[in-house]
Amino acid sequence: MSHDPRPQCLYLVGDTFSRRLTEHRGVPPELQVSFEDFLNDTAPHADVVVPVHAGGDPGLRDETDRICAERSTPSVGLQLLPTKVLCGPVVVPGRTACYACYRKRAAQHAGTARPYDMDAALSGLPEGFGRQHLSVASGLLDLALTEIATGVTGIGGTVRTFNLVSGAVSSAVTVSVNRCPRCGGRFSQARADSAMPVPELLR
Repeated sequence: MSHDPRPQCLYLVGDTFSRRLTEHRGVPPELQVSFEDFLNDTAPHADVVVPVHAGGDPGLRDETDRICAERSTPSVGLQLLPTKVLCGPVVVPGRTACYACYRKRAAQHAGTARPYDMDAALSGLPEGFGRQHLSVASGLLDLALTEIATGVTGIGGTVRTFNLVSGAVSSAVTVSVNRCPRCGGRFSQARADSAMPVPELLR
């Protein structure tokens, strides 16, 4: 009997896309919970937390990331957006950038090109997707779970995207924001070890 290297996942579901995705993956009911149950700590613990939803919901994702950071539990989100399927960032507490850093980096790259909140504009939109979208999303999630199971290399915080218009697949890493209160602590010892007394710097 072959060993399945994929970690056990707890799926946070609440809309049609998330329910169809867990059905597609054959996730047992006990590993599908609402965000409220997860927030109230009544959900079972698992190796990885996977919030799945259509549209933008940064509040849900950020709170999930905060709780996972406190519990030292890896997480990876899966979103269906009008023009893409987005999986990530892959967050491993103590090893990679957090979701808050991802949001800040995304805002930096967007610059002033958008005079509106994209996540707010996408919130509550009708969900339109086919079986092919579920297959693509599931494949991206498998890559993310393999990354977690085998150990993150390099910078980490990987975000994988499937463009629904062009069919292109892309990936990018997430660089931590300097001294992030949520994930920056993993660098504190390195800063302390590399710090030099002021007199030494003046020589």
